[in-house]
Amino acid sequence: MKGVLIGGPGACGIDPVGGPNMERTGQVSDSGSSMVKHALNPDKTFMQVHYLKGYFLLRFLASEVGDQQLIDFFRVFVKKYHGQLVLSQDFLQMFLITFPHMERKGLTLSAIYADWLDRPGIPE
Repeated sequence: MKGVLIGGPGACGIDPVGGPNMERTGQVSDSGSSMVKHALNPDKTFMQVHYLKGYFLLRFLASEVGDQQLIDFFRVFVKKYHGQLVLSQDFLQMFLITFPHMERKGLTLSAIYADWLDRPGIPE
């Protein structure tokens, strides 16, 4: 499982010592902002697929519970786990606890893993 440090150093592609980390974020402009041309960095296609899939999973979850409810959930989640290493499982378990009606709709931890994390491509 993938771990993510919530709110920790480097969380946004920023090297805590030297500023933006060009290796992780792509090209850095004079203003310090970074960009990847055409939303693709050919050196990072494996990672980009995972980020896109994660984006679509989050959009799916928002479509199920509502944008504002998901944003409110993010705030509670970040407050609870700030500065800690978390796994996808931590996020998804807390999501399903926060929105118990999702399990009644068939959205379980195993279903999310099967559809979104274990299979290639984006679920229909």
